[in-house]
Amino acid sequence: MTAETMAAALAPTFAPHFDQAAADADIWRATERGGVILHKLIAYIPDRGTHERRWVQALETTDVPLAFVWGMLDPISGAHIGERIRQEIPAAPFAALEDVGHWPPLESPERVTAAVLGG
Repeated sequence: MTAETMAAALAPTFAPHFDQAAADADIWRATERGGVILHKLIAYIPDRGTHERRWVQALETTDVPLAFVWGMLDPISGAHIGERIRQEIPAAPFAALEDVGHWPPLESPERVTAAVLGG
């Protein structure tokens, strides 16, 4: 995989208006390492099915305060998962970023910071 093919693969995960060039470069630098580990990072896909009940139960039963900042345009875990969180954990604060995709901290760092800090 090259930086260019990774950028093309990531493109659908960003909101349409977001200029992803800088984010692509950062993600490439963080994951590249000669292509040695990239295939291992995607292991979370089958893990979601394998561990879903355990992970959901942990979120539903924890006594740790929870809050969510969600990119609603995320094609992977966007609005449909956000709505599920709102239904299953209604007491948790939920900041819906309607115009953000899979990468809220990259696409809208100011709003993520404000939501996390309670502003």
